[in-house]
Amino acid sequence: MGFRKVIGFGDSSFVVSLPKEWVDKNGIKKGNVVNVQEEENENVLKIFPYETKIKKEENNIKIEFKSLQHLKSQLAYAYISNYDPITIVGKDLNKYISEIRKEVNNLIALEIVQYSDKNIILRDFLDIREISIYDTIRRIDRIILSMAEDTKQIMSTGKNDSCNQIEEKETDVNKLSNLIFKVIKRSFRSQDRAVLKLTLDDIFYYWEITLFLEKFADQIKRIPRYYTDLKPNLELVKLYSRIINYYEMAMKAHYTKNVDLTIEVMIGKRDVFKQCDAFTASLPKDYSYVLEKIRNMNTNTSNLSKVLLKLYKHSL
Repeated sequence: MGFRKVIGFGDSSFVVSLPKEWVDKNGIKKGNVVNVQEEENENVLKIFPYETKIKKEENNIKIEFKSLQHLKSQLAYAYISNYDPITIVGKDLNKYISEIRKEVNNLIALEIVQYSDKNIILRDFLDIREISIYDTIRRIDRIILSMAEDTKQIMSTGKNDSCNQIEEKETDVNKLSNLIFKVIKRSFRSQDRAVLKLTLDDIFYYWEITLFLEKFADQIKRIPRYYTDLKPNLELVKLYSRIINYYEMAMKAHYTKNVDLTIEVMIGKRDVFKQCDAFTASLPKDYSYVLEKIRNMNTNTSNLSKVLLKLYKHSL
């Protein structure tokens, strides 16, 4: 919007004029109050209307129904990208309405508002003012630890009776992760970012944490699938428990902003890989899939730690 000249006002204040285009767009009138925020560690001032309103724009998309798997991927994309309304088009959609409704229910605040044999219309009822990304990450963390304990029980006993329960918990992790991704995409708009009280640093920081949490949960979910015919190995359980301990340390480092704890997790990564290699040489090949998932968990734990080193700023 160009440059503005700073004008002296009294002995201790300075005045700069606001662009008319911005004033009109935000409905500001003479005498209204604006909110001025200083970005920490930057020579930047941000100005917002005092009553920050959420202005949601119509951004529709049509998805052609080809298969349930194709629809699942397309719905996730449209949801995270904040398309609204979302219209599913195809033939004989009534035959698949139960399965489609299940996929929609896995996306928080997305609902079917109208459907027929040829199209299904979805609307987004999310109010970002009710969402705390930090609290949502805490919820994901608790679910992951519950999954980890269930999987440890299976590895210790060989009894695979809680596999479905673990899968359902991982679905909850995906739901909450997609919610975070969706909210973060909304926060690319400065007004929505102000409502969420996020900085640009926060956006990158939370996106990376959520990404690796989702990947970590996915690896935990897959281990029980291959424990039907495997005999419990207590040394392998100890290795798995060690990784979960590192995961807890990595998350504690995020909550407390403890860089030393983060470095300790990253140092332990190499030793865990050495143990995995030793097990690969000594255990039957039937355990190779489980060891692969444990390696991936180790990598994702280390990556969680790196986020704190790469992206954390004291303004968080």
